[in-house]
Order: sequence, then structure tokens, then C-alpha cells
Amino acid sequence: MQYINSVELKSKIDAIINNLKSNCTPDPFGTEEECLAAAEIEALELVKSIIDKMTQEESTPWFND
Repeated sequence: MQYINSVELKSKIDAIINNLKSNCTPDPFGTEEECLAAAEIEALELVKSIIDKMTQEESTPWFND
């Protein structure tokens, strides 16, 4: 099984967040576009939090006897 590099994934999520912040002023009480940007940033922050809480399983070699 191949595992995802969490540091690289979170870095890509941060890039998306920074792009949203630079292209739109996130504001949960602003215009529809600003509200949607704020909601998307909040959702992405939750994804990063879930990634932080996950642990990698130890790989178990399978031997054929």
C-alpha cells in the first residue's frame, strides 16, 4: 500500500488557502463570493486538522510458508 506524504499534502492545501486569500477577501458576513471563500478556507483548515490527527499504519510483511 502506498501512503500519501502528509507534509506535501498540507503544503498544497496551504497554497490553495493562500490563493483564496489573495484573490478574494474571505468574510463570512460579506458578499456571496467572500462568504464562500471563507467557508472553503474553514473546510480546508478542518481537512488539515484531520490529517494531523491521522496516524500511519505499520506495514506488516506477509510471508508465504
